[in-house]
Amino acid sequence: MVEGQLVSILLRGTGVAALLAVGGLAVGSPAPGLQAAGPASGAPAAAPWIVIFHGLPLPARVVIADWHENQRLMLALAEPVGPFGVDPGAGAYVEVALFWGPEWASYPRDSASLARLRPEQASQRARFYPATGERAALWVFRAGLGGSGPVPPAPARGVTPAGLSLLEARGIPVRVALPAPQPARPSAPPA
Repeated sequence: MVEGQLVSILLRGTGVAALLAVGGLAVGSPAPGLQAAGPASGAPAAAPWIVIFHGLPLPARVVIADWHENQRLMLALAEPVGPFGVDPGAGAYVEVALFWGPEWASYPRDSASLARLRPEQASQRARFYPATGERAALWVFRAGLGGSGPVPPAPARGVTPAGLSLLEARGIPVRVALPAPQPARPSAPPA
């Protein structure tokens, strides 16, 4: 393969067809049946229409309904950093609901529709694990229809500094403190 040659692949677990420049920057293209809403130029691009962050440690859900911002977020997910299952490490996580596909195209223009949107309706789910201790922040796509099925070991992806800045600007915690160690319980003397 010649460096820079574009190769079409299907991102495993994301349901999004993508184009990768070998040895270069990743750019995406919607999977068949999905319409890219962003660039009018027709440049290859892929992003969910809506991303909802919800659950603890957030005090309220955070909705990103800007297609371009969502594309920047998807491009900020680094290469897989390891095979992890349900929990890539100790600490809190934020649930993520991703809404891919043309059926969600009108929602960003209608605040009432966005307010009624439930994470259970998502096309895909993920978890964002804020950095804690020495572990970097991680993003794990979930498997199953709508990402609600059991979570087999899946590669955790790092999040680039640009992605962390985007999340932090939206009020998503990108680093959390490690839980305080629990004091050891005294053992009962042998009988």
